[in-house]
Amino acid sequence: MNKLRVWVLGGVLAPAVVFGQNLVINGSFEDYVNCPNGLNQMGNAVGWTAYQFTPVYYNTCDTSGTVSVPLSQFCDQVPAHGVAYAGCVTYWEFAPDALREFIGASLSEPLATGEPYFVSFKASSGGFGSIGSMRWAVSGLGMRFSTFSDYSVLNGLPNGAAVRMTDILSDTTDWVTVSGWYVPDSAYTHVSIGNFFSDTLLLRHTLDALAGEPAAYAMVDCVCVGRVPSDCDFGAYVDSKDEEALSIFPNPVESYLLIVAAEGPLCDVTLIDAMGRIVNRFQPQTSWVQLDCTSYSAGPYWLNMRLCDGASVTKSIVVGKSN
Repeated sequence: MNKLRVWVLGGVLAPAVVFGQNLVINGSFEDYVNCPNGLNQMGNAVGWTAYQFTPVYYNTCDTSGTVSVPLSQFCDQVPAHGVAYAGCVTYWEFAPDALREFIGASLSEPLATGEPYFVSFKASSGGFGSIGSMRWAVSGLGMRFSTFSDYSVLNGLPNGAAVRMTDILSDTTDWVTVSGWYVPDSAYTHVSIGNFFSDTLLLRHTLDALAGEPAAYAMVDCVCVGRVPSDCDFGAYVDSKDEEALSIFPNPVESYLLIVAAEGPLCDVTLIDAMGRIVNRFQPQTSWVQLDCTSYSAGPYWLNMRLCDGASVTKSIVVGKSN
C-alpha cells in the first residue's frame, strides 16, 4: 500500500540524486494522438490511459462541444497550462465506493526506493457544463503510485495515496495545487490520479442542488513527479531562486521536516529558536535529509541551510499544528 513514509536520517548519509526531469511524460496533456471528439477517449492523450472506467480527455481542438475547452458537457474551465486537461468522476451518490474513475500513466523511469520525490498536480471541480452539472463536491482527490495499470484488480479502494486533498474540491473557477513530498517504499512504475478513498472517509457538500448528475467531478492538469519543485515545467510551483535551490516540507511541521537541495550537497544545517539559540546543528554532506522535530517545543524557528558551494538560505518554520 502506498503511504507517506517517515525516514529519520538526521546526519546519516543519503544517496546523491539527479534533478531536472519530470518523470510524468506529457504531464499537462498537451500532446495527443488524435483530437478527442467524445467521452471515454483518455487514450488520445500521449502517455495516458484510463486505469478504471471512463475518464475524459478535454482539448481545445474539439469542435463537437462534447469535450471542448473551456466549455464542455460537464464543466466550464480553461486549462491551468496549455490547451488540455483530464477529468474523472470522484464520487457517485447511489454507488457507495463503487464508481471511481482513475487516469494513469507509466513513469519515464521507476521510482528509487527510499529517496524523496516532489509530487504535484492541479485540480478544479467540474460542474456547470453545457448540458449538465454535478450535484456534489468531495474531498479525497489524490495521486497514487503502483506497479500495475488496472485498478479493477484491487479488492475495494486502497484508502491511501502519496498526496491527496483533505479539503473539499469545490472551486469551479480556479485551479488548486495539490503537492507534497513522497518517499516510495517500492520501485513504482505507474502514477494515477483519482479518489482512492471510501465514502465514509470523505467530506461532502452540495455543489449544485439542481444538478442532474448525482456525482462529484474533478479536472486534472499539470501532473509532476520530480526530485524538486523546479523539475515541474509549468511555471507555477517555484516562487523564487531560494525555493529552487532548497525545498522544505511540511511547514508547519509536527514531526519530521524533509529538506531537499536541488544543487546539493548540504554542508551545514542549523536550527535556531525564537530566542536566537541553536537547538540543532549538523553537517549532512548529502543532497537531502529529514530532521526529527518531535522533541522541540511548539513555536517559530529559523532554519539556516548552507550548500557546499557556499550558497546559504534561511527559512522560517513553525513547529506544531497549523491553525
